[in-house]
Amino acid sequence: MNLDVAAIAFRSIVFVIIFCLFIPIAVTIVVSFNKSGFVLPPSGLTLRWYSTALTYREFLTGMYVSLLVALISSGIATILGTLASLALVRYRFQGRDLINIFLMSPLMMPVVIVGLALYSFLVRIGIVDSILTLIVGHCIFTMPFSIRTVSASLQNFDIALEEAAMNVGAGPLRTFFSITLPIIKTGIIAGMMMAFILSWNNFALSIFLASPNWIPLPLQLFSYIKFEFDATAAALSSFLIGLSAVAIVLIDRLIGLGVVMGLQNEKS
Repeated sequence: MNLDVAAIAFRSIVFVIIFCLFIPIAVTIVVSFNKSGFVLPPSGLTLRWYSTALTYREFLTGMYVSLLVALISSGIATILGTLASLALVRYRFQGRDLINIFLMSPLMMPVVIVGLALYSFLVRIGIVDSILTLIVGHCIFTMPFSIRTVSASLQNFDIALEEAAMNVGAGPLRTFFSITLPIIKTGIIAGMMMAFILSWNNFALSIFLASPNWIPLPLQLFSYIKFEFDATAAALSSFLIGLSAVAIVLIDRLIGLGVVMGLQNEKS
């Protein structure tokens, strides 16, 4: 009986948490289609807020900056993460565990602390007021996810396939591009997609690293809602939620969210 009560209490708590997480998202989506904006209940459907959001100059500029930063940083993070995964999974060397902890450290510390530390460091070496600060910061922040997904793919990789290729005369590079890369590409793609999403939606890190000429979309949205009270921000937020949802579904189909979050190994 006690077990049943505990199970019911646990499920109730989980339900409340999920409810509190999804209700704001649902309200945001409803408001984005509401003629009267934030006045509820809805008085009718409209796409006016979406039209305003997707033609507002500052939002378009922010989208361009966020897209550029996300593409470059996720690409670099994926390349470096793949190389790091190969080293950490394939080889045993002194300091391996320490290096692994160091590479995963952005996930263990508050983003605000990471952002402040990066800003202080980049200022000292003279890299300020440029898009490079955002790219460096986003690379460091997203690379652990690439390492996780690629490492999960490598854990299930049969190294005998590489040995067979080398036995018939293939060199290390050809073996990697012809054998290894096609097999682990699912993990690489999933890691890159996750890195792109995290970079595209990042606010806490960007607020420290953005410069006046390079302001990503989350910061543009934050600036807008400080001075304007209409559903344009809700429409843009709903648009971003939709893009993120599509990307998350694709990642789940490709490799599984549990693998990305480090909760399980990739299914063979």
